[in-house]
Amino acid sequence: MKMFDRYFILDTDQVILFILAGLSFCIVFGLSAPALLMNDEWITVNQLNQLVTGSQLIENEGKYGSNLSHEQTEYFSTRGNFLGYSIFLPLVSIFAMKLILISEESFRLLFLMIWFVVTISALLAGIWLTKQYNKKMPHYALWALLLSFFGLFLLNLYYYQPFYFSIDKDPIESAAVIFTNEALFALMAPLIYSLFRNLSLNRRSALFSTMALICCSTYFFWSTTAKDHLLVAFLLTVLFWLFSRILSDENKTSWFSFYAISGLLCWARPEFGIFIVVGLIIWNFFLYVSPKIQQTNFLKIGWKQQTIFSAPGLLIGLTPFFVNNYFITGNMFVPPQYYVYSSKLRLTSVISSMDTVQNDIFSRLFLYFGQTINFFKPNIHDILVDIPGLALSPSNGGAGILYICPIILPALLFGLIHRREFFQIYSPKIREMMKFSVIVIILTFIAFSRVINGSTTSLGSLPDMRYFSPLYIPLGIISILLLSPLIMKTSEQYLKYLFISVFICTPILVIGTTLALPFGFTNFMCTNFFMKILIFLVLLIFVLSALDKKFWTRKRLFPLLFSNIIMIPVAFQFFLVVFYGNMKMNGYNFWQPVLEYLFTYVIQIIS
Repeated sequence: MKMFDRYFILDTDQVILFILAGLSFCIVFGLSAPALLMNDEWITVNQLNQLVTGSQLIENEGKYGSNLSHEQTEYFSTRGNFLGYSIFLPLVSIFAMKLILISEESFRLLFLMIWFVVTISALLAGIWLTKQYNKKMPHYALWALLLSFFGLFLLNLYYYQPFYFSIDKDPIESAAVIFTNEALFALMAPLIYSLFRNLSLNRRSALFSTMALICCSTYFFWSTTAKDHLLVAFLLTVLFWLFSRILSDENKTSWFSFYAISGLLCWARPEFGIFIVVGLIIWNFFLYVSPKIQQTNFLKIGWKQQTIFSAPGLLIGLTPFFVNNYFITGNMFVPPQYYVYSSKLRLTSVISSMDTVQNDIFSRLFLYFGQTINFFKPNIHDILVDIPGLALSPSNGGAGILYICPIILPALLFGLIHRREFFQIYSPKIREMMKFSVIVIILTFIAFSRVINGSTTSLGSLPDMRYFSPLYIPLGIISILLLSPLIMKTSEQYLKYLFISVFICTPILVIGTTLALPFGFTNFMCTNFFMKILIFLVLLIFVLSALDKKFWTRKRLFPLLFSNIIMIPVAFQFFLVVFYGNMKMNGYNFWQPVLEYLFTYVIQIIS
């Protein structure tokens, strides 16, 4: 009987993982439009086009980013017409691109069928799960949801019109890259759930934590674009998941995979991944050297054995990065991004410097590292001035880090109040994960410190502090783990309030805001309005915490306020994905024909 129970527990978690992936894909695909929002996305889709057609990958051949007379736009002319991004995202988008090429004019129908099958399968799995645990209300709710979704799909078939298909003219690459990003987004939810389960959180707590972390980020929004921010977030999520596996059951394979993924981060975004790799190597060194850490750490494998498996993993992870650099810039150590920015600033690129200097190898290496340091070196004055804007309200009207991940504020308050019981209320695994999260936060700030000023002042950095989007994962993990003693005690209450907040209160807030602004709305207006609600809720939590000693342990008050805080970043992203989805360029209308019909004949968005 015990063996059966253990198998059933494992099977239940696997079913939950599938449900999370399926429903995440259902939501993001169902609400999005496969089109481009910003000109930076032109590079990725051009790379994919030239990959598929077998052309070169260095210069833009003009399918995207050209005007009607087929001349370069200013965007590419200022960049020397150079495709200066990693080809990681275009490469992983080839599968979706092949599906489009095979199905031709019917690719919209094919993707809708995939959406239908995945969603129905996830809902049926949820129905089976609720029946196993004899949960009548969720069971009937899922049946109602399944029937409603089936009706929605029939309605989509009624309004169905195929997307235009032409390799030369139509934006099929936009559809392929965005579909790939949405698939990666769907895989993040089960990874996060598994991470919290590895840290010994119960199922309800892990479900709540997964939803809270996903909601308090902009990954939902970035998955509907052709930018690489979602790819970086996905790889970082895998990295955190692998670390939770190491904490739960350290083995050589986990360390190999851990460093392989960190190497792939360099390929996805070099200026971020390089700092992560170097920082993790230094951190790992101190794990084995420091006597204090050795007394409480999780290490079971000796440093020699770990190095034997970690070093090959890192080398394998870095290999695509080196190959990408060599084929694009001619130098395996010089990423395309650095070469482009050097040219834009009219500086001597590292490539030409290393090729022309007639000195010994050491002089050339010193020159390379010197130029790299100058490139990454931040302006200290800008950092001190712009950090407040970066955190909350930047001058360019974007959303600050705390606006997107506000749950860190009450979590830090709770942690500060209970700082003396830190070692009693948090397990060693949770403490190690919080330490690791802090390390990643520090490394992320160091990596992107040079763009703090641009992130807070440039209109090209909107809608959020996008370069700092990797921070949402460690900030969310720290927030949940700090509050885990509360969440685990009344996890059902937290989960119920979060469902109400996200799926009922958020639509009401969005629709109410739209109706309350008869002369239209802008991204700045919505951000400003939501900011006021957020500040009120956070201040209310702080005031109640000071006035009521039992505030944190009350079963309804804090879970309700905490869930309503999470509502704000969800509403912000909903506006961006749905209302601005109809105003994108170089792409198609919504995946769902029903939404296309609504925003064409019923709801009109005027830019």
